Formats: sequence, structure tokens, C-alpha cells
Amino acid sequence: MKLLSLLALMFAGSLAFATDVITVVDESQNPVANATVLFGYDSNNPFPGNTLTTDGNGLAQAPGAWKAALPVTVQAPGFVAATIPVAVPGSMTVQLSHQEMPTPIQIGGQTTGFGTMTDNGKVQFGMVIPAFYRSQLISFDISTIISPQTDQISVLGQNVNLPSNVTLPTQTVTYVFPVKLDKPNYRSYVRYNGSTLMTAMHGNFQLSKVVGEIRAGKSIFDMLNDFAFTEGGTATVNVNGNVQQDMPVNQTPFSATSNVQAPQFAANQLMVSMALDSSNGAMLPTDLKRFSSGQANIMHTAGSAPNVISLLMVNANPFVGAAQKAMEILNPGENFIETAAFTPRTNPQGFTQLSYNLMPAPAGGVAPQFIPLMNAPTFDSANNVLKMTPPTLPAGLTAVATYAVMTEVLSLQGGTVQSEQRTRLWEVWSPAWLTQIELPKIAFTRNPARTYRWEVMYLAQPSSVTSGTTSVNGVDLNSVTHVTRNAVSL
Repeated sequence: MKLLSLLALMFAGSLAFATDVITVVDESQNPVANATVLFGYDSNNPFPGNTLTTDGNGLAQAPGAWKAALPVTVQAPGFVAATIPVAVPGSMTVQLSHQEMPTPIQIGGQTTGFGTMTDNGKVQFGMVIPAFYRSQLISFDISTIISPQTDQISVLGQNVNLPSNVTLPTQTVTYVFPVKLDKPNYRSYVRYNGSTLMTAMHGNFQLSKVVGEIRAGKSIFDMLNDFAFTEGGTATVNVNGNVQQDMPVNQTPFSATSNVQAPQFAANQLMVSMALDSSNGAMLPTDLKRFSSGQANIMHTAGSAPNVISLLMVNANPFVGAAQKAMEILNPGENFIETAAFTPRTNPQGFTQLSYNLMPAPAGGVAPQFIPLMNAPTFDSANNVLKMTPPTLPAGLTAVATYAVMTEVLSLQGGTVQSEQRTRLWEVWSPAWLTQIELPKIAFTRNPARTYRWEVMYLAQPSSVTSGTTSVNGVDLNSVTHVTRNAVSL
């Protein structure tokens, strides 16, 4: 009898050990307690008892009725919801991302280290940007580089709006007559507390040339190549609410170069590239340039493991009318010197449809390769299905994943330039390129003053690259090098 009892206990223990367990963690692999786990498409569909709650260790035993592949969706207060659309029975770990804070946290201060200011016709400026990480490639946005927030200064008796992350150290530059510029302070914004690595770049441009470009009706994208970036600096900021941090611009000279050769693309498209230097897992901006189809240019780096992130986008005619005299990086929505009327944009440069990549940039040069721009997805609200058409995958690339994210969009007005703040609500992760996603029925409280959209991205990597063992919901973001994305409004 004792032997039979022992065998019974061992058998019961083996069943307990074999029970499939769902583990829910955050970005730091800390357990997420009280998370709701839904198996299937709705409560009690496809079987009763398909909704569970994680314990204090972030664990929940999978229901015994889970016998076939189903979507698994996890929600928790303070986190972005996550869905794995095709999850097969078995133990699994679901990683949740903390939701961005509704009010951005300000990092402000001065840029320092410009040296002696001489009136040589060049304007000296600084630009403060958070450092980049490879895992952020899926959320990369041009507004990270040029802030949608603006500060106002007076130039020749006129009000001028500058992006808040741009500084103009006190200086006098002669253009026909002396022009005094003075904006030593920057404001940059993050959406999380914690340690943040900030970078600052020192750049300059010839004032007379840029004024001529403005008079010719060119926009910021036309004038990026007029800006020369010469050096930079970094500082680690411990963010816990708004914080002050002065940023040096003279720690590291940008003395190395890399050639960048743009591919051929349509006349209504443009390419913007940013040079980055790797440092302890972070990537620090060193240069910013615009490319037309087939154009080659030299980008400056610090010389230590340089990379180039390139964006191919549709040029949506950002300005309307003949004046077209706005220089957004210095003066969005106002005329810099003259008082001629400015015609505000009615069809702004769109960043919804993008294709971008991150590639090493040796001195011998780099030629970016893009996944084709994808068509906008559609949303079948009657059946709760997101539909999309994958683009043709270029030779030498391997499909990695489909990533879709539902965002709440707050429109921001900076002067006459409109931007937006996006807050993630729901992420969908699949380690394959999908043509449609049948979404579970979960509810979000919607703000009638804001808009909502689904953004869909196809992720790829070079065929020669092997995915690593570290993944987010089955997707190795550190191996992703190419992304194409588009969106549909709800």
C-alpha cells in the first residue's frame, strides 16, 4: 500500500509539473501580477473559463480545454495589451511593455562647449536627442529627431518658433547687417522615468545660403544637407519627473566619414539618413542628410562602429502656395527674415507610410536597401479583422515578423506646424508575415477628442544573419534591420 501511495503521489506530482504555465513579465523580466489572460476571441469563446488572472509571481495555469492554436491576449493596468495571434498549447512567456506616460517628461538645460563665437557668416547650433537602441527600431519616428514642441524667440523684431530640442548659443552673425541669435536652452521629452542617455550634436550652417534656400521655397528636407555636424557629447540623466541637465557638445569630434549611396526610387519619394555611432549598446546620432534617387553623399561619424539608419518616405508636398518660405528646423511656420505671408501646410509631410533600415556603415560606404513601401492596411470592423498585403521581399532578406500596434493619437500644434503624440494601447506580435489578423474582442476607453489607428509593420533581416535567443514575444528585435510600415485610422 505504501508503494502504491508513493506511486500515486509521484503520478499526481508529474501531472502538476506537466501543466502548461503562462508567465507574464515586463521589459525587465519582472513578473506582472493580476494580469488578465484571454485564450481565444472573447470571454467564453471558444470554451468556458478561457479567462485567467496571473498570481503574485506573474503565473497562470493554462486551461485544460486549450487544445488547438488560438490567440492569447494579456492585459494589465499600466501596460500595453499584447496579443500572440497564433499560440499553440504549451507553456509560454508573454512580455508586456509599460504604457507611455500621458504627459511627456521634460529634460531641459543648456548646451555647452561651443567655444569662441566668431562672426564668419555661419550660425552655430545644438541639437539634443535621446540615444537610440536597436530594439526601438519598430517605433522609430522622425519627431524623435526634430521635436514637435517649439520655443519662441525674437529675431529682428519678429517672433521665431524653433523646435524645443534645438539651441542657438548667444552669437552675432552678419547677413547684410548683424543678426543676434540667443536661445541657449533646450527642452527634450521622454515618456518614461528611469535612466536615459541623452546626446547633443554641434552643427553649423551658412546663413546666407540657407536664407537663399528659404526664399527659393525649400523645406527642411531640402535643406538638411546645408547643415554640417562637427562634434557631440552625451550625459546620462536619471529621470523622475522633469529634470535639468546641461549637455556638452564638444566631447567627441565627428572626424570619420562614411559614403552613403541612395538606391533608385520614385520621384515623389525622398530618403533621409542619420549616422549613428555605437557605444555600449546605444547608438549616438552624428549626422543627418537628405538624398534624392541615386544620390551619393558623405556622412560624418565618430569612427567607432558607425551605423546608418535610412528612411524612405513619400513626399506629400508639405507646403502649398508660392511663398514656401518656412525653414522648419529654425523657424516652423514663420518667415525668418522677411515679412511675406506664409502659406501653412494643408497636406503635411506624412510619416505613416515609411520603409527604413539600419545598416553598418564602414568607411568604404553603404548602399541602403529597402523593403518596398507597403499599402495601407484595412480594418473590417464587422468581423474585427485587420487585413494587409505583404510587399515583395527583396533578395538577400528574410522575413522576421509582423508587428501591429493600436495607438491613441493626440494632435499637437507647434506654431503652424502640426505634429502628434502617439500612445500605444495594444500590440500584436507574430514571428511570420501575416495577411490578416483576427483580433480578440477587448475594450478600451476612447477619448472623443483623439483619434485611433492601427499601424502594421513587416520586419526583416539579412538572410546571412541568425536570430538570437533573446526575443520579445517570439520576435528577436535585435536581429531586425529592415521595416516597412503603414496605418489605417479607426
